[in-house]
Amino acid sequence: MELIAVLCCICIVYGSFRVLQFVWVSGRRLTAGLLPRNMLQEYGENSWAVITGASDGIGEQFAKELARRGFNICLVSRTRSKLERVESDIHRLHPKSHTKVVVIDLSHSASEPELFDYLYD
Repeated sequence: MELIAVLCCICIVYGSFRVLQFVWVSGRRLTAGLLPRNMLQEYGENSWAVITGASDGIGEQFAKELARRGFNICLVSRTRSKLERVESDIHRLHPKSHTKVVVIDLSHSASEPELFDYLYD
């Protein structure tokens, strides 16, 4: 009977330890995700972010957020007029950020090596 009680105590202690460990690790991950990162310090001043699909939706919001954080932005999409609208919004909101507009259809040219030369120009 004593052996069963000892085993039960060990199981309870071990189970409690595992639950606390899970809570600790999950809490650290959650907190790390919520704390703002200084990405410019991580990647260096005058860094560029290339945003595909930047003409609207999530791509546009990513471009604006990265510009807010101090990045220069290369806007890539198929529609020049939409990209120019996003570019003017970024210049209005974040005048220190430089932008470059690249009009290209990646569904046709993503496998071509010349694409990267085109982006770097």
